[in-house]
Amino acid sequence: MIAPVGLYVWRVLKGIKEFKPTFIYFILAKEKKEKPEWYKITSENLDFLKIQLGFPYEGFIETINVDFNDFNDVFVSVHKIIESELLKSKNDPPKFLFDITSAPLLPRMAFVNLAAIHKNVDVYYTPAENKLPVHYALDIVKEDKGLSPIKIPTVRSKTYDDIKENVLFQDILIAINSSKNSRVKSYANLMELINMDKTKRKNYMYLGRLLKTLKDMGIVSIKSGEGREKEVELTLLGKAVARTLM
Repeated sequence: MIAPVGLYVWRVLKGIKEFKPTFIYFILAKEKKEKPEWYKITSENLDFLKIQLGFPYEGFIETINVDFNDFNDVFVSVHKIIESELLKSKNDPPKFLFDITSAPLLPRMAFVNLAAIHKNVDVYYTPAENKLPVHYALDIVKEDKGLSPIKIPTVRSKTYDDIKENVLFQDILIAINSSKNSRVKSYANLMELINMDKTKRKNYMYLGRLLKTLKDMGIVSIKSGEGREKEVELTLLGKAVARTLM
């Protein structure tokens, strides 16, 4: 299980009790000078979670610090956890649970996108037990035990494995990511960067199919450029995926 630590400690515990993971990665926001109070509160909540879980999880919890305001940092950090665990159990790939209950909006987006491109990943959310007033104290939030966790369906087309198995996918993403503003002005420009022969029409057709796949995955955007050219740019997700390949 991979669970960000925020304010909803009992609701996070509810999910752990429900799914009984064998190992837990808690994701804690990095300390920032401008928000020392948030780091203090979430660090205390992390300690509380560990105490509540007690002896059965001793040695089966790891904490990772990430920048919750940086989509790339969240995405790449959690991706590394997935890849590391997969390497440990090649013959029996583990299943992953992402708890987004206590995650801020940007990390939630990163978690859902990670689930969309990785196999054996489920995302869930534990709703609040009580309707909260507009203005509320932190102790009200902490004490809410939560309702039953809800698994969130994830739409998958291609996966990260498909990208890893095709060298051209990797070359395309690395080349665009290394370009100014993570953008190339034309297919021809991109073909030069990945050493593909741009004099052959079939290569344009093949590149077009690859880019369409990446577009369907939400990794690149394609729009009209100068004349009949098509400009290709990495999306926010695309930049994060490219970083995992470099």
